[in-house]
Amino acid sequence: MSLKDSGAKSLRTLIVDAAKLEMVGYVFGQGVRFCSALILSRLLFPEAFGQSVIVGLVSQGLIMISNVGVGNSIVQSPRGNDPVFLNTAFTVSAVRGCVLWVAASALAYPIAVYLRQPELVSLISAGSLGVLISGFSSTSTTTLRRQLHLRPLIIIEITAILLTFIANVVLAWIYRSVWGLIVGGLIGILYSTVLSHFIKVGYRNRFFWDRQSWREIYLYGRWIQGSSALCFVGGQADKFLVAYYLSMSTLGVYSYAVLLADTISTAVNRVVHGVLFPVLSSINRENPSKLLHLYHKARMRVDLVALPIIGALAAISQLVVDLIFDHRYTSAGWMFQALCVRSAMACIVAPSETFISSLGHNKYGFYRDFARTIWICIALPLGWHFFGIHGIVWAVALSEFSNLAIIWYALCKFSAFELRKELIGPIAFSMGFILAFFARWMSGAG
Repeated sequence: MSLKDSGAKSLRTLIVDAAKLEMVGYVFGQGVRFCSALILSRLLFPEAFGQSVIVGLVSQGLIMISNVGVGNSIVQSPRGNDPVFLNTAFTVSAVRGCVLWVAASALAYPIAVYLRQPELVSLISAGSLGVLISGFSSTSTTTLRRQLHLRPLIIIEITAILLTFIANVVLAWIYRSVWGLIVGGLIGILYSTVLSHFIKVGYRNRFFWDRQSWREIYLYGRWIQGSSALCFVGGQADKFLVAYYLSMSTLGVYSYAVLLADTISTAVNRVVHGVLFPVLSSINRENPSKLLHLYHKARMRVDLVALPIIGALAAISQLVVDLIFDHRYTSAGWMFQALCVRSAMACIVAPSETFISSLGHNKYGFYRDFARTIWICIALPLGWHFFGIHGIVWAVALSEFSNLAIIWYALCKFSAFELRKELIGPIAFSMGFILAFFARWMSGAG
């Protein structure tokens, strides 16, 4: 089933409805996460959040390094509704989850020694069970994304977030330990995985292997795998360096600054990858002459909505941190402000990258992440050497500029680059910053 066959609904209606559902899920999720942050930051010390970040990074790193784009293949492929293709994809994901859990357990001890945190051995082994569990999720979730039928997914997501929140708070209150965060996360993952198999999509996954299907998945996803691995190194190396050079407490504070700064860019990524990518992929298959117009239209809306908000948040960053957290997290304010630059650039890049991926050209994502990794590997050590934690944070904040250069090159190659439209985002960010700064000054808030 394609978007073209989606009943009487027009494409515009499908896009709007899907975007609304994505935002409902995101806003609810962010609301719960902020409530969780408020409560848990008072129940646990910053060190616990630092340890939790490392556990999450190990799982995330293994997932990204081994990512062959199974979900994207289902969305983009003409065979995305073929049960043989879907069951092969399910088998690949399940085997991958088992292998990754074994790998995470094997890496737990060396990482604990490197970071001088012996508690991480058991924490990483237990926390990475989430990778094993989620590997058995049904491909039904991706099928619904391909069709832009997101309501069941958002319901599962919202209830899983709520369940995780309750479990985290209750377990943290009882045990006053990072284990509350680890076990609470596993409960939410298990819940989502089980429910994915009860979604009605006209088929049930079973273990099956088809060489042709695997070949198609691999050929489409090989650039995604390299890009994903580099994305992890370029996007998460800062957290390992903060943990190694400074402390788990500083990493806990830094992780909250990242959470705040990425609020809007994460929302944009949800809509872009969850809604825009299936739409552009479908149009590229069925009516490619309309692809460029729809891309520019979507890109302009992202720039005009998201960038002024991020600019405003950058202007009032310290006020936001002081309002939400206690004095132990004060230093997150300046980090939040610097990281808003990265968030803004990520919002500019995301729609363009999705447009290029919808054409089937994933290698530019690899080039982009390669450029960012080179930047991070050079700028972070130099930043630490000369400016300490400030140098690390600003090196991360400026890392998206290398991505922009690669994406602009790709847009030029596909005759989709227009400088006038590319300048809308930076101007919108600047206007948001100036207006919020002026409003803060007029109110006497400093």
